Amino acid sequence: DVGWIYKNEWMEYLVDVQKTGAYQVDLRTATLENASSADLYIDNVNLFASNTPLIPFTGAFQTYTNTSAVVQLNAGKHILKVKANSSGFNLNKITFSESLTTNVANIFSSYEIQTYPNPAKNELNIKINPSLISSNVSIKNNLGQELYSTSINTESMSIDVSNFGDGIYFIQVENSVQKIMIVR
Repeated sequence: DVGWIYKNEWMEYLVDVQKTGAYQVDLRTATLENASSADLYIDNVNLFASNTPLIPFTGAFQTYTNTSAVVQLNAGKHILKVKANSSGFNLNKITFSESLTTNVANIFSSYEIQTYPNPAKNELNIKINPSLISSNVSIKNNLGQELYSTSINTESMSIDVSNFGDGIYFIQVENSVQKIMIVR
């Protein structure tokens, strides 16, 4: 448990990845800030690149939630670096688990948005915080081009993504963003 984290502070750990593949990384954090973030590096390569997930507001420094992303890791020993992009959050733990690559639900835990399955194949399910009902939901590619947009009027909806090519896409509902992969 690391607290009182300030912008540009970093921590390094030696990790031993047993198997090459896609992994879900969960950052268990707490913050009173609205837009905190941290990047993860393996051997000085940013795992999030330009897609750093935001650490959601939790209301207290001991009220934790998970921020999740899927990353690609190679087998072997590596240096894992955690670097704070902003101040004002606590980091309880970092967990890596093999990412599911089937249509079984692989939920990104987020305070505002949950998307599953991830990776998606034909259909993507979205669940939102009830406070976001009547918000606009959009899907953008990695160039920021909007490929889909609609209003979400319930806490959950399904989107047909069968016409999307393989790749990484971003789901945005209001100011909350979630990264998904589409694999055929």
